[in-house]
Amino acid sequence: MPKSAQRKVSNARSSGPYSASAAAKAKSANNIFKFNTDLGQHILKNPGVAEAIVNKAFLKPSDVVLEIGPGTGNLTTKILQHAKKVVAVEMDPRMAAELTKRFQSTPQAKKLEIILGDVIKLEKLPYFDVCISNTPIAFEEWDGLLRICFVRKNKTLRSSFLGMTSVMDMLEKNYRTFCAHNDIPLDDTPLAEGEAADEEMEEGADESYGIMDIEGDEDELPQFLKAEQDRKKEERAASGLSRRKKKGRVGELVRAKVKKVLDMCEVTEKRSRLCDQNDFLRMLESFNQEGLHFA
Repeated sequence: MPKSAQRKVSNARSSGPYSASAAAKAKSANNIFKFNTDLGQHILKNPGVAEAIVNKAFLKPSDVVLEIGPGTGNLTTKILQHAKKVVAVEMDPRMAAELTKRFQSTPQAKKLEIILGDVIKLEKLPYFDVCISNTPIAFEEWDGLLRICFVRKNKTLRSSFLGMTSVMDMLEKNYRTFCAHNDIPLDDTPLAEGEAADEEMEEGADESYGIMDIEGDEDELPQFLKAEQDRKKEERAASGLSRRKKKGRVGELVRAKVKKVLDMCEVTEKRSRLCDQNDFLRMLESFNQEGLHFA
């Protein structure tokens, strides 16, 4: 009886450098652990960028460097070549262990001190001459503040905030969310007659807040504010509501907080195009201290 024909199996696909198994092995070898993007973790891989950072820091052999967020130590290696000592503050224990393992049993190990924890919550920072850091920034809040301020850069900041109901509604909504997360009770009852005047709801009708006193041509409204205005106009037209609404105590509280921040930062009558970066940073910090957020 003849033998059955056997199909010859080629191992070329399974053993090649571009096979699925080889790709999986390479991925598992390179992926030591998953980065925590909530902490803003990212790894500096380009040695040219690391060298440029160190060169622009103008480090001297006698400098003690405070490095915040060293990661796996790509930048730390360059710093140790020029500085006397490096104090690295790392929040992720996995990164700290990787950094310790990298410099263990090397001459540079005695020049490296690793502190595990959040640098913002440290009671006292260690002594240092130079600080090298790439800390995560809440860009959404910064972007939200600048969008409001530069809707029309020639308007006063008072009119940019208090003269636009879409901005005040957004701040009130975010303040309610902030209070809910922090268990802060709110008095949501409407204001009695005589406590405060009714608020005009239609955009562009607030000449008393300086919207009309602009210099030159007006800028175009951002798309997100246009969409918000169109949506509210459609809602009022569909429901047949009046152009005026009754203020609530929460809205009045938010309005008072905005006035307080603008007065405290001395930017109430300033225009956005005349403010510098420090003015906007002070405003953002003061707004956050009052519980007002832009994202």
